[in-house]
Amino acid sequence: MEEYIPKVKELGYGPRARLTMAEIYYGNGDEERALEECRVALSLNPSFAPGHVMLARIHADLGRYEEARQACAEAIRCDSQLSEPYLILAHIHSEHGEYVEGIAVCARALDRDPESIMALSLLGDLYHASGEPDKAVEAFRKVIELNPQQVFAWNRLATIYHEQGRKEDAVQAVKRVLQLNPTSADAHLGLGDIYLEQGDFMAAMLEYQEAERIDPKLARVHYKLGEVHYRLGEYKQAILENRAALYLDFRLSLPHHRLGNIYFRLGQYEVAVSHYKATLRYDPQSASAHGDLGDAFAMLGWYREAVISYQTAAELREIECEEGRRLFEREQFRQAVAVYRRALGLEGELQLPETVVEKKIIRPKVEQRRFERFTVRLPVELQAPGTESLEGKTLNISHGGLLLDCPEELEVGTEVDVVIKKEFGEEDLELRGRVVRVDKKMPGSSHGVSIELFLKDDISRAWESFLPGSDLL
Repeated sequence: MEEYIPKVKELGYGPRARLTMAEIYYGNGDEERALEECRVALSLNPSFAPGHVMLARIHADLGRYEEARQACAEAIRCDSQLSEPYLILAHIHSEHGEYVEGIAVCARALDRDPESIMALSLLGDLYHASGEPDKAVEAFRKVIELNPQQVFAWNRLATIYHEQGRKEDAVQAVKRVLQLNPTSADAHLGLGDIYLEQGDFMAAMLEYQEAERIDPKLARVHYKLGEVHYRLGEYKQAILENRAALYLDFRLSLPHHRLGNIYFRLGQYEVAVSHYKATLRYDPQSASAHGDLGDAFAMLGWYREAVISYQTAAELREIECEEGRRLFEREQFRQAVAVYRRALGLEGELQLPETVVEKKIIRPKVEQRRFERFTVRLPVELQAPGTESLEGKTLNISHGGLLLDCPEELEVGTEVDVVIKKEFGEEDLELRGRVVRVDKKMPGSSHGVSIELFLKDDISRAWESFLPGSDLL
């Protein structure tokens, strides 16, 4: 960055030069230095509207919304015809879920700049979030009229069309995205979602695998792959893909919910309860998760807890269940379970136990898993002695080893450190092993590297918790 400073100084030391410095610092991620330059610019000219706009943008990005609002007000006072302050204010409303207010402010930005792609895109997002999909489509269509190459707008149209049940329009929009950007993982995900909903599991799998190839760190890809395996009844692989999603981003609620569903189907109700509770930790407004948690409690014979979960689900769906409430007040919890399930429209009839199910400790059967391999692709970092670290990805994994896709050939017998990277979370999973086989590829291609793991007790437990247990199936 320092090489730009002499050139910038040729502009002098006035407000415009200081603003240029602020933009350079901001572009390099140094928000505090950028703020300093903005303040210097405004001290030289308090009516310098672009300086107030830049100040507002930085404060908004840092989550300092009150300071951002004040800077926007100053920018508007200095120049009422600027569109940028209104655009920043609309973004702030959007961040706070104030969609109606955001739409009104965004309209004021468009009054001043009717062809602002940023304002039209934000307006489309605001309409979509506020439950007005047709107006959102209109906004994104205007973006495309102004610039047919706007991948963002085509992606948004595909999402809305999919939600509206306009499958052919959604497919065409996604295909347009892929024409413009063949390496868009999101577009392959979207196309996979459409195929999945149509019941074309193999086509969905191919799209998700392509998204995974493009971006192996994308946690949602693993959840989607798990969804295909779940629909096909391949629970072991579904468990692993959902665990991979949570490994990369522990904040996702959907993989926890699906793991709860799988363990419920397998009769592991306590494990299901733990995953449903994790779902609600990250998405407390999920009525379906509350209902599923109620079912898991009921199958354990914990009827009072089950009814409380059903009541929460009913409240979230605004369903009245007077009969269930009366039964609960009389402490007739088992009878209340059936009443609430009918009111909620929950599928299937539960075979409820007469007594409370005793807690069981699930112990992994390592000897059953040792040679069972699971296909999953996760980003890894390899470190061999005396070499620079290499980035690769898993092709399949087992309790005792890994098959990796590696960009460089490694010598058989070499001991390596393998770090399975997390996108979010506290610690990566660090393993150590020995290269036992290398499948050489053509020059310039990657290599298949088989690694035998050295598993100590603490690492073994962490690795065990990652693999699906055959004893659960």
